[in-house]
Amino acid sequence: MKRFTVICLILLSACQNQKDKTQPFVWKKYHYKSKRSIDFLNEVYQRFDTSYRQINKLSFLGFCDFLHIDSTDTINEQKFNKISFFHQLFTSVDGENKVKGGALQIPYYWHWKNPNPRHNIFSLTSQKVLKDIPPAKEYGQYNNFAEIDRKPILFYSDLFSEKPNYSDTLTGNFYTFGWCSEREMAFVALMEELGYEGRVMIGINHSWSEFRQVFKNNAGEKLNVCLKVDNTFDKISYWTLLDKEVQVFSRIPDDKLGKWYNENAHSLTEKAGIRDISVSKATQNRIDSLIIYYFSTPKSFNN
Repeated sequence: MKRFTVICLILLSACQNQKDKTQPFVWKKYHYKSKRSIDFLNEVYQRFDTSYRQINKLSFLGFCDFLHIDSTDTINEQKFNKISFFHQLFTSVDGENKVKGGALQIPYYWHWKNPNPRHNIFSLTSQKVLKDIPPAKEYGQYNNFAEIDRKPILFYSDLFSEKPNYSDTLTGNFYTFGWCSEREMAFVALMEELGYEGRVMIGINHSWSEFRQVFKNNAGEKLNVCLKVDNTFDKISYWTLLDKEVQVFSRIPDDKLGKWYNENAHSLTEKAGIRDISVSKATQNRIDSLIIYYFSTPKSFNN
């Protein structure tokens, strides 16, 4: 089977709905019942599921048309929409330093540059710049907190904190941050907890995520599809997988960085730590409000 790739521009139909005042999106105040991170994010998706089906309809239909997938199958739609939804929460918009993007407005910060822009990020908790803070025990091989490669537990524990953890010029106050590899390690860890088989891929000075999912095609047959998610440049692309590609999909890349990224993304310790993160009512309300704003506002306003 020939391999296809297409860039799926995540179309925020919510922008069109602002012009179409006959069908506005109205979200009532919602009280979340979940107190742990993964359960909370699952509940977030369920809360926005019906509206997001409309928001993401054009993207889903384009996906189905290109790969001849059954667009009337609700399981197909849920599989595509769920990963698209969380991508739109966590993505940046490009690889520029300090750029915010996606619903959760997580800033993108360069790393391993000289000078390193992370050195002067200010910790609101410690009241020091990160280069003056010693690393935690699990990051003992690094010189200081600014130079660590942020693993999924740290990424999410910062995200779900009640108050902003960091501050910097231009960026203002923010909760968590990361560049391509840190975002993708966190994203793969999350999506695997939500039922997606994934891996972190590495190219020339860049990382992205890939996920294998089985969809039903128009003939009612199972079709293995690779969903490539780029949480730096806000893109999803997809193609069908050959049988031999399915068999080796779970293999960890041979290069040193690829191994390290995937070891952390798939780490049982990291995943257990993520699951154990508590999410307060204040944090739930903050995240809920950010999502509502993002899907109610033209995309250009969110970048």
